[in-house]
Amino acid sequence: MTPEKDFTAWHPKFLKALAERPIITRAARKAGITRATAYNHKNADPEFRAAWEEALEEGVDGLVDCAWGRALDGESDTLTIFLLKNHRREVYGDKATLDLNVSTLSDEELVQRAAGTLQGDGSPWPDIPELGIGEDELGE
Repeated sequence: MTPEKDFTAWHPKFLKALAERPIITRAARKAGITRATAYNHKNADPEFRAAWEEALEEGVDGLVDCAWGRALDGESDTLTIFLLKNHRREVYGDKATLDLNVSTLSDEELVQRAAGTLQGDGSPWPDIPELGIGEDELGE
């Protein structure tokens, strides 16, 4: 009788590599697996997903520490800015957002919104007589 193979034996090595540098491909290579295997485990195992996110945060914390060191030393590094914007979008990223959630709109509402006859909340644009804008100008 052969012992049962542990299909998660690579998890600690992967998570350690991910915490050192938040690069999935590198961590997978260090753990001797493919990116697909890593993502499959992440999607299937909530505990592994939580550990993955924690390892990523730890890796990004190292990047932030490095960026602060460079900033305090008077160095300017576009790559550091790019990495910070990518990994800490909520803090360092561009503030413009675009809501693309249209799953609750009917086909007719999507067409009307695309034509500019509905506001973002789905209500029709009001008539604004003082600007000469009414339903006829909106194609109705």
